[in-house]
Amino acid sequence: MAAVELLAAGIQADEGAGAGVDVTAHARLVQVIDVSASDAGHEPELAVTFETGPSAAGPWTEIRREVLNADPMARSWGPRRVLIGEFDDFVRVRWAGRRYRGGGGPPFSFGVAGTGV
Repeated sequence: MAAVELLAAGIQADEGAGAGVDVTAHARLVQVIDVSASDAGHEPELAVTFETGPSAAGPWTEIRREVLNADPMARSWGPRRVLIGEFDDFVRVRWAGRRYRGGGGPPFSFGVAGTGV
């Protein structure tokens, strides 16, 4: 197993896309979406889409979408484990965050990393 990081952990904009990552050496990816902090208000939502393409420039095709919500009582996020088994030579993540009432500063701090097998 080798480490595969699709998006370095850090503060992200409300919407964006990571760079294409060469995954030709792997048959499957086990990735963890880890949201470490959010100041996006009450009940924020983060949609993370995994996309694949034949090159680092795409064109991109969606292969999986995960929607994460903060626990409204604890205002915390749990990591989400994702297994991806069919993809082309490159994979990237695209995300869109939605703020609800009362959000403050930078909305999301998260990363997507794991292993390739």
